[in-house]
Amino acid sequence: MTSCTAQRAAYIADDLSPRKQKQKIALLQKKLEAAARDEEKKKQEILELQEAIRAARLALIRKELNQYEAKKHPYSAELFQQEREFLQEVLQYGTNQMAKDAELLLERILRIITEESSDS
Repeated sequence: MTSCTAQRAAYIADDLSPRKQKQKIALLQKKLEAAARDEEKKKQEILELQEAIRAARLALIRKELNQYEAKKHPYSAELFQQEREFLQEVLQYGTNQMAKDAELLLERILRIITEESSDS
């Protein structure tokens, strides 16, 4: 199908006058540039959404830690396992501010785990 499209495009271009061919080329270049801009916008949107998700998860972990500190739970071995894994990911891939927040939350989690294990 691609070769048919290429042949069709070549055939159409052959039927056009040089002036029309130049106009067609200019139009196609504009379309290509617009598509490239759209692609960049989508890439930026993806990055922004990833950062928003990380920020929301950091806020959730912070809230869970606050709730946990208000009431103790007996399962310290598995305590905040998923959250710790996510915080490690943020430390590696998040923005500097998010990494700092993740580090503080991770320290709080480790302090809670240490307290829980020493209470047992």
